[in-house]
Amino acid sequence: MFKKIIIFFCASLLLLGVAGCTDNDGKKTDNNETDGNVKCSEILEEILTEATGTHTDKKLFYDDEKYEEYFEYLYNTSVKRVSDGAFAYASSAYADEITVLYAEDKDDVDTIVKHLEDRISNRIQDFNGYKPEEVAKLENAVIKTSGNYIIMAVSDETDTIIEIFEKIVGGK
Repeated sequence: MFKKIIIFFCASLLLLGVAGCTDNDGKKTDNNETDGNVKCSEILEEILTEATGTHTDKKLFYDDEKYEEYFEYLYNTSVKRVSDGAFAYASSAYADEITVLYAEDKDDVDTIVKHLEDRISNRIQDFNGYKPEEVAKLENAVIKTSGNYIIMAVSDETDTIIEIFEKIVGGK
């Protein structure tokens, strides 16, 4: 009996390993790997460590169970456009949001930027009627790209956030 359990356990691990190596299109993937580049979760964590004045109190990373659902709801595009991502946002009445993404394909970068711009526009409308004092953050939001990386910063500390982002990803 013990031998059957060990065989079942090993077979299960093998299946899980194989399942983690391909996505729905059969392409090889390593979950949220960015071809040897820095993971978006690491970039976001560094930003949150150094930019302490943001009002973000919730985080979601690419590996999280709810990431796909939230990504597609917030940015109105398919999560298949990215191979990694992380975002932090305020759960209270603040407009603060920091999103770091790694595009699956360089050709998707412009499309993702457009969806981020649309998100900011929609949030400006929302906050105009809800908490107008937060609108300035949204009007001064910054979206920046570096290679396949994309960052959206909505905060009183956008300059610091972008500086940290550029320090980490540089000219990648």
